[in-house]
Amino acid sequence: MLDIGRNDITDESVQLLCELLKKEDELEVLALDGSDLVSCDLPLLLETLKSNCPKLSKLSVNGNGLEEMAVSVVDMCYILFTCARAA
Repeated sequence: MLDIGRNDITDESVQLLCELLKKEDELEVLALDGSDLVSCDLPLLLETLKSNCPKLSKLSVNGNGLEEMAVSVVDMCYILFTCARAA
């Protein structure tokens, strides 16, 4: 489990997180709750998770205000469904 919620995640932090996630093929839970994540950060993050974290079964992004933004819920569900089936 990697919980980095309640941190101010910037574009640079998302890039660093993605670099870290490329080496985390055992990651099962990623919590980014209340971390000021914005929708423009999601494509890179979701692609990194889809490509590098096959055991991911929970992605938590509560409290980021993403509900009001153009977020691809379909992509998030696809990643979780695909990863859950692979586990």
